Amino acid sequence: MRCLTLAKALEATGGWRCGFASSSETESMVPSINELAIRPLEIDGSPELEAQMMATETPDGCDLLVVDHYWRDEQFEKICRPWAKRIMVIDDLADRKHKCDLLLDQTLGREPNAYQSLVPDECRLLMGAQYTLLRPEFAAARGKALERRQTSRLIERILVTLGASDPDNVTSVVLDGIGQSGVEAHIEVVMGRNAPHIAKVQEHMARLPQPATLHEAPTNMAELMGRADIAIGAAGTTSWERCCLGLPTLMVVTADNQSFVAEQLERAGAAASLGSAQGLTAATVRDALDSLLRDEDRRHALSVRAFEICDGRGIDRVMLALAADGDKSLWLRLATSDDSALMFEWQNHPDTRRFARDPHVPAWDEHRSWMERTLYDAAVLLMVIMTGDHPVGILRLDQIENPGTREISIYIAPDRYGQGIARRALDWARGVFPGWTFFAEVMPGNKASHALFQSAGFSPISETRYVNQPGEPMN
Repeated sequence: MRCLTLAKALEATGGWRCGFASSSETESMVPSINELAIRPLEIDGSPELEAQMMATETPDGCDLLVVDHYWRDEQFEKICRPWAKRIMVIDDLADRKHKCDLLLDQTLGREPNAYQSLVPDECRLLMGAQYTLLRPEFAAARGKALERRQTSRLIERILVTLGASDPDNVTSVVLDGIGQSGVEAHIEVVMGRNAPHIAKVQEHMARLPQPATLHEAPTNMAELMGRADIAIGAAGTTSWERCCLGLPTLMVVTADNQSFVAEQLERAGAAASLGSAQGLTAATVRDALDSLLRDEDRRHALSVRAFEICDGRGIDRVMLALAADGDKSLWLRLATSDDSALMFEWQNHPDTRRFARDPHVPAWDEHRSWMERTLYDAAVLLMVIMTGDHPVGILRLDQIENPGTREISIYIAPDRYGQGIARRALDWARGVFPGWTFFAEVMPGNKASHALFQSAGFSPISETRYVNQPGEPMN
């Protein structure tokens, strides 16, 4: 699912065609991979055979090979190198060597030194929950979820999600515990359609004293999590979805590779652990749930800490990292609250304010509130222009009508005027999102900005407005 999220984001730029090479089970478990431009290639064999099959399928090679496989290492990646221009590895175990250009580990608390001896020196490491690959609907639901958690303390819905397949039927144990607790809430259970114990789960649901609904492979997980008040779930990738929406959670470790995640989330105060699925009892679930239900302050604290861990914009950060391709002479990163003071200073400089659409000079509190709203707005990409490790400007893309149509705003640090940074940033953004339509609004007297957009290939559509359509060359 995390690879599918990345593939769809790449295709949404209008510049990539993506496909999967995976086992025969994948298409039945995740049928939406058929929505991608390239039909899935079924592979299931030795590393050498799989690499050969992919090379045959893509005789012209690929620009990016993403390897997300716990049983593949540098041996496999070396075999693929002749036909893969770049290789990105997704890992969360840090237990084997890789031969790759980028490595993503979205585990909370993971430090770069965990891979120091496992990857080449030139490999770029993307570490931590800030890079979590979540579908865009989670970032879009974040603001509403925050408002709900701040204003409501009622326990009306409990979400149970122990993995798509749940081969050990942990769900039934959890349901028994919920039933024993006597909590007055609606229980919503999420499972995959092909989960082996789904019939047993339905039997347990029928015996619950609480009303219960089963959701089979739902496409609205962000909605289900956003309206839930407590979750009982596996400490896997859904942990980051729950964090993004600030959902107080009782975690169950259902696989060995989830132990580190559970430890880190509990240490951060963002979730409470029920321990391993092996040996989990209904009584354990009942007691932990009773304790959480009685402690409103604890639920609130879990929610606040969870919100701080993952903002749902990891996919944007990974996309920008892929676009940078190791070149840090000029690159873009997402803005954070830590950039507020610097942006405030730049925005209030007379040369910047002179041509602003809103001539009002904001006070610090106004600016801070605007910054918070903007960072929560999934329809806005607020980016800092960087040269090396130094911020030199701001590039903002606001969605208009649809995700592929954006209004572009740009300003440069006053001490970096006249260095061609704005033009390079425009070219960079256009290269990252070649299928997007960009509009720009320029005040009449701003001769430098008019010249900038004209030189960059934007076409005037009025005295103050410019457009650059997909396929139109940058001059």
